[in-house]
Amino acid sequence: MQQQPEINFPVDWTYRILCDNQPQVRADLQAKLSSVGVDKMEEGNVSKTGKYITFKVKRNVNSLEELQGFPKELSDVAGVKQIL
Repeated sequence: MQQQPEINFPVDWTYRILCDNQPQVRADLQAKLSSVGVDKMEEGNVSKTGKYITFKVKRNVNSLEELQGFPKELSDVAGVKQIL
């Protein structure tokens, strides 16, 4: 059985977001991030077909609940496929 690593809070955490590569999805994601106090998202890779894109978002996290809750907030955005 693998043991989870110990995380000392607060910690700067980088999330990777996979979503549809459409202007509306990008705008909705940026609006959602702004509403939770994140003003910068860094564009990552685009899929070979151009259908999907990734973004990196850095955020200071103060608790395990916040670490796990942030992806749930972002998953409400239409077109967001996965948050790592």
